[in-house]
Amino acid sequence: MNAMPIILTLFLLILASTITTTSAEVTELNVNPRVVAQGEEVLISGKAGSNETVWLKSSFALSLPVSGGKYSCDFPDVYFPAGEKEFSVTAENVKNIRASLSPVFWQTIEYPLSGPESATEEGIATLSISFPATMHGAKIDISGKKNVKVYGDAAEGATAVNLKSTMSIKVSANSTGYFELDIDSGGAPKGEFLITAGGIEKAVEIVSAEDMPTPTPSPSPSPSPSPSPSPSPTTSPQKTTRPFPIPGVGFEAIGCIAIAALILIVIMKLKKR
Repeated sequence: MNAMPIILTLFLLILASTITTTSAEVTELNVNPRVVAQGEEVLISGKAGSNETVWLKSSFALSLPVSGGKYSCDFPDVYFPAGEKEFSVTAENVKNIRASLSPVFWQTIEYPLSGPESATEEGIATLSISFPATMHGAKIDISGKKNVKVYGDAAEGATAVNLKSTMSIKVSANSTGYFELDIDSGGAPKGEFLITAGGIEKAVEIVSAEDMPTPTPSPSPSPSPSPSPSPSPTTSPQKTTRPFPIPGVGFEAIGCIAIAALILIVIMKLKKR
């Protein structure tokens, strides 16, 4: 069997095997970072029941212009992780929808194989591609970066087509209920990128590398001023009390006068006798 029949068989099986994305109850969902440059990874983590299956959905929406009654959009480098997953695209205001995926076995595959998928009366058309697919008893998976193109005929009079793309990925929580997964934002346009699990939704902003905010450096702590030594207290000099001198009289003279006065008092007492 050559490559083309294998590819046709593979995609026919994919068409018939859509994943049922019933997820466990999720009690916590975290995404980091909340602002990411196109093509960078986003870490998703959270809590669910012990060893339960969790379906993580990443999605974005955009409006496409209509030209000549047709619409199209290229999503380069959309990352398909290994394991169970579903890629779906829904278009509004259209007559039909089709997608191409490459490289798949070194070729570009148009899906659906039979031609564009017709829209409902409301002008809504959806494509879903699920992996892995079973072929001849073996599971065939597609992983890595792929180029996706979505295109088709717009509804009569439509000037724009609303497009929503979703990637659903199966992860398993560990025995404590913790789960995590790195999701590549490649292929997603700039704008809001939604992460959903078990009814909890978180938003991530996708920007170009040039528009990534520059981290604000943390201010360096100001050095603590060295304490100035306290000045030693100044001791006021103590005043020494001295006997008040008699102007013009020295200490020797004062002593002589005192002795003379004492002698005079003694003489006067002797005369009274």
